[in-house]
Amino acid sequence: MSAQRSAVLTWTLRFAGALFLGAWTLVGWRLIEPPVEIPLPRRSERDMVFCSSGRVEHAGPGGSVEVAAFWIDRFEVTGSDYAAWLKVAPQWADVSRGLTPEQLSENPDQPVTRVSFVEASAFAAALGKRLPSLPEWEWAATGPGNRRYPWGDAEPLVVPANVSDAGLFALAPVGIFESGRSEFGAYDLAGNAAEWTATAWDAPFGIRYFAKGGSYLDPLRDRGTGVSALDSFRPDEQSWQPVDARLFAESAWSSDLGFRCALAARVIEEEEQLRAAVQGLGVRDPWGYVFEFRPAQRRLEAAGLRALPYLDAALAVSDPSSASVARRIGEAIRERSR
Repeated sequence: MSAQRSAVLTWTLRFAGALFLGAWTLVGWRLIEPPVEIPLPRRSERDMVFCSSGRVEHAGPGGSVEVAAFWIDRFEVTGSDYAAWLKVAPQWADVSRGLTPEQLSENPDQPVTRVSFVEASAFAAALGKRLPSLPEWEWAATGPGNRRYPWGDAEPLVVPANVSDAGLFALAPVGIFESGRSEFGAYDLAGNAAEWTATAWDAPFGIRYFAKGGSYLDPLRDRGTGVSALDSFRPDEQSWQPVDARLFAESAWSSDLGFRCALAARVIEEEEQLRAAVQGLGVRDPWGYVFEFRPAQRRLEAAGLRALPYLDAALAVSDPSSASVARRIGEAIRERSR
């Protein structure tokens, strides 16, 4: 009986020791050697709203277009936004159009205008974003309910947008028309400044890009043609034709034409995965090495060139081991891409 008890005690102690060792591997070692925090720059998502996927009904001749989920700026790009960019990219400044940091500081909260398609695209790209397509813009404005206007179908007596009906006849600070926001939460999609989209029209006189939303100079709805600030096309006797007044060449600009930026939802998802993978390079415990470090390394290598900005940012980390691993993976990716 004593021998049996001794054997049971022995196996109990061994089991307890195994549990302790396992717990130490999982938790204790990490407490002593915590993962190294790798600070990474985050894409500018300030004041963006999420637009779920869906089918937009106003995206051109023939009806509807399926739109994948994306993010879009809550507000039009402002003078202060554009001025901040010009300070790091002064080659895009133009004093004749009022596009210098000093000039833009006079109305920092108003939409920046007099910007060409090329300039708007360069601004968006500098933030890792892009201009919205025509269907995306219309989906952000009309939403799943296929509204006539961002706020709904009604034309209230007091128009909740800076269009000519409102009587301001000038640009206004973004976001002041609270009741005019869209179902997704974006402001000034009707009125204030018209906005560039990335969708081109191969017109007889050359490639032109759609501008959307109307501006403070445009009516909410033209009483003669029935065209509203959100329409892209108007019917004629035989087919659908573009609204010519809202088509611009890529180098054109207007005092009432601005823009906002967009970003595909999958880009944000991939970014978060790559950020998490880079953080995985900082683990130090054996368990983390097997289940975090190695999978993170494989994920970054598989991402290829898309991982380079995150790996390059990790080179500045004070931990030499993490920086060394990031450098090695980055060099391998660059070598394969040659």
